[in-house]
Amino acid sequence: KKNGKLFPIEVSLGSYNTDEGMLAMAFIADITPRVEAENELNEERNFVSRLLETVSALIIVQDTKGRIIRFNRESEKVLGYSFEEVRGKTPWKVPLVIKEESEESKEIFDTLLKTGDSSENEIFWKTRDGDKRLILWNNTILKNEKNEVQYIIKTGVDITESKNMERNLLNAVMTGQENERTRLSRELHDGLAPVLSSVKNNLEVVAPVVEELAEKHRKYFNDSMYQLNNAMDEIRTMSKDLMPRTLEDFGLVSALAELAERIERSSGIGISFYKSDSKKRFNKDIEKGLYRISQELLNNAVKHSKASSLRIQIVTHKDSIVLSVEDNGKGFNVIHSGNKGLGLKNITSRVKSLNGFV
Repeated sequence: KKNGKLFPIEVSLGSYNTDEGMLAMAFIADITPRVEAENELNEERNFVSRLLETVSALIIVQDTKGRIIRFNRESEKVLGYSFEEVRGKTPWKVPLVIKEESEESKEIFDTLLKTGDSSENEIFWKTRDGDKRLILWNNTILKNEKNEVQYIIKTGVDITESKNMERNLLNAVMTGQENERTRLSRELHDGLAPVLSSVKNNLEVVAPVVEELAEKHRKYFNDSMYQLNNAMDEIRTMSKDLMPRTLEDFGLVSALAELAERIERSSGIGISFYKSDSKKRFNKDIEKGLYRISQELLNNAVKHSKASSLRIQIVTHKDSIVLSVEDNGKGFNVIHSGNKGLGLKNITSRVKSLNGFV
């Protein structure tokens, strides 16, 4: 410029033939506004890039095929892979998502593509070293100018440690509950039950004399004996529900078989029980936890499912135990069932306390 300041230009060259020969033309345009806009856009991109790299959250960007196109520094730090190692691959191919939760992760991805609705979920991802990290993910979409989904953006926080603390606290609560159940069960079995049994024996001693009494008094006596027997049966049932001796003495499989038989007898619903190993014993906390879960599931099925048959299965693997309770009742959709009932919350809490999956 006249003032000596430099500015960007765009030069277009052309030529055409005349009678006097070929002439060359040059068209010069000041492109300062365009360059300034491009610089601002580049600065904005660089700022976003720096922000992604410095933020203390895992940020992963996927295309509509699920392939990873951005993997920030925190993701590298937590998961142990470099961006170059995962670039162009899906989380399920690397694999980053553990096998047990792979299908759920794919379903969340597909649902996000179809609906466009943001979602939040907790899923275990696997590090390069094989460790499991529980990540709380927030999933959103980014659309292009045609209003089409272009990218899936996952923002995650590693909540493994906080969940471990929560699980330890939950375990302490569960242990306290089980200790109290055991204490109450023993008091009923060893304290109240013998007293009632002694009362029954005394009444049976005088039973022959009662036959000589008036009919009205015999009726009172017989009614008292009937109620006493019911009370003793109720105490035995309560004692077993609180802490079945079979569970302590013979283990989970025997206790579940006894539980199934008892519920089948009281409800009239046919119950089949399959076990892969009838003699195997587990850690006492695992046995108690799985027994309580089975108890809750069976009671829920009897109360709400309107089923005519139930099936319990417990299958042991090298490093896991699979418990399932099925019925032929009306069923319900867990995802669309609204607020979970207390029973389902108790089941979920117990499963989490055992470091398991529902």
